[in-house]
Amino acid sequence: MLLLQFIFAQSWELTMTAQDVATEGASDYIRIGTCDSCHDGFHFGEDEYDLPNGGNTYTDIQVFNYDWLGTLDENGNTCANPNFYVDKRALHGPEFLSEWSISGSTYSLPQNTQIQISWSIDNLIDDIDIFLYIGDFGYNMKNQSSLIIDSNDLLTNFDFDTFTETVNVRILSGGCASTGTTAYFFDEDGDGWGTGQSEDYCAGFQPTGWVPNNSDVNDTLFCESNNIDRCDVCDGMDGCVDCNNLTWGDAFLDSCDVCSGGDTGHNADVDIDCNGDCFGSALVDDCNICSEGDTTHSENSDQDCSGTCFGTAFIDDCGDCDGANQSCINEIFEDGPKDFIAFINNGIIELTWDQLNYPNESRILGFNIYIQNETTEFITNTTDEFFTLSEYSEGTFCISAYDQFNNESSYTCSEASEMVTVNLILHDGPNLISFPALPTDVGLENVFSSIENEVYGVVAEGQSAARIGD
Repeated sequence: MLLLQFIFAQSWELTMTAQDVATEGASDYIRIGTCDSCHDGFHFGEDEYDLPNGGNTYTDIQVFNYDWLGTLDENGNTCANPNFYVDKRALHGPEFLSEWSISGSTYSLPQNTQIQISWSIDNLIDDIDIFLYIGDFGYNMKNQSSLIIDSNDLLTNFDFDTFTETVNVRILSGGCASTGTTAYFFDEDGDGWGTGQSEDYCAGFQPTGWVPNNSDVNDTLFCESNNIDRCDVCDGMDGCVDCNNLTWGDAFLDSCDVCSGGDTGHNADVDIDCNGDCFGSALVDDCNICSEGDTTHSENSDQDCSGTCFGTAFIDDCGDCDGANQSCINEIFEDGPKDFIAFINNGIIELTWDQLNYPNESRILGFNIYIQNETTEFITNTTDEFFTLSEYSEGTFCISAYDQFNNESSYTCSEASEMVTVNLILHDGPNLISFPALPTDVGLENVFSSIENEVYGVVAEGQSAARIGD
């Protein structure tokens, strides 16, 4: 049980008694209040240290004034203990807010013991409120007379980072006990605008001449609009002041509406970029071209990959600047064209070959075709892996792959012939054979004459069969 008793005339006193709800342990009490001759800080005899409780099971409660510890009163007495059972303060009007911090503990009682508190208030003036706070939640002590709290609410909270100790239970008295104070500033000229150092008062009870702002431009000149020009005229138009806020100055607004000249230290129109835009971000790049901003021209976009302005170097297919694919030429062409055959078919040269990574290798643009006599002469190029030469009827022909830099793979050459030698690996059982070219005499006896002892029959497209020889 926590009993609060107020004696309120010019002074008031509160007696608080804490008792566990089950009344298993002894109770404890404290006294707080105000008086005419009392002090807000530590004063020996007026403020009395907390006394030890008797018995083995009890609730302990005290006024906790950690900031008093080590201070001296007007008689030179040192505060040696932050815990008090009597704490008196000076009398204050409703404009001020007084606060008492309450702490405590229980001994030989279960954890989370329920503690009952109750109070009575006598002769409290209407302008002063009394609120009991448990954590952040406040209870109007004029509207209720009792409360049950958890014993843990009486414990203090120690911050090891700042070495400060705070409480969970507080009593506030004043005209703003439910809301807290507001910072006010003295208004010397009475125009509603203040200056100087702030004082904390309860809103609505602040002394005359104090306002909740410190925004006065000139607290010696009455000006309700607070619009005082440089000529010290309320609501004036600064007619005697240039754009640099100097009376009779020579500064002026330039093309970008920037105060320039005079004593500004700012030259007129220096905020115009090379594109003629005020505050634009365009700039002259390394190639002396106005770029970025609103120009649509990217900075240094006229440099090639080597950094040369208006140069022609570019990144090749190997990712190198101006490297002409030399660093990855073997990767591009691999081993070059394979299985190159130059076949004479009715007096026309038919060329076939196979580039294993083509056309998947996009860096290969096509193939160069040559005829080899005493020298190797270029004939034409193609993007296919088959080409017909009607203007030739014989000769040795060569093929190579090429890229965008006219780099070439090694030549693969073949002498044109009406006969094509094909080496086939035959397995036991049926074999599927595809011929890239056939002789003029396409009879089975002729085609298979060299292997007639190994082949016993032919299936044509899986539809018919013919026996070869006997």
